[in-house]
Amino acid sequence: EKKPIDLKYLNDIFKFKNTKLHLSDRNGSLAIIDTGSRLAFFDPQQLSRKTDQSFNYKIATKSDLSKKKFTSEANLEDWIWNLFWRSPEFKNLTLDQEEYYKIFYWPQPNQNIDQKIILQLSACFIQGAQLCKVANDLNLPIEIVQQFICACLISMNGKRILKSESNYSKKETLKENENKKLLSIFFNKIRNHLKT
Repeated sequence: EKKPIDLKYLNDIFKFKNTKLHLSDRNGSLAIIDTGSRLAFFDPQQLSRKTDQSFNYKIATKSDLSKKKFTSEANLEDWIWNLFWRSPEFKNLTLDQEEYYKIFYWPQPNQNIDQKIILQLSACFIQGAQLCKVANDLNLPIEIVQQFICACLISMNGKRILKSESNYSKKETLKENENKKLLSIFFNKIRNHLKT
């Protein structure tokens, strides 16, 4: 019996230098990735595809590279993040809800689905935050928060941190959001005034 996929196996994708890898699972090909150019080539018809514990990768063969269905391309890290954000089976990769995590940059969702939740989670974890505190503050199930951080860790966008390294505070994040809303209202009023 195959042992469950762990974070190390998934992160090892990024250890290949200047290599083309074929990513697949029990449902077939997912993408060809080029670790040198940091690109993923995929079938645009499968933009919302997810994967499971059958996920695997190998060095791409000439036959893999000649497949005509991989006509779209995306930044490698963004594509990996999106694939695993849509794959809830990976939400518990060694994540304890009491742990603290920090992301390095804001993930780029390739669809508008869940965009608000992704932006809220990004705003919290860009500062470094505790999983259960964010889930509680945003009134989200802990599984959604774990899934977000797992997708970030798999795509090499984040790390576990100490409590002392966390700068997240709900009040500050809510105040920032309120300031953004006020600025948006202000600029909309100016724009409407200039139109008349």
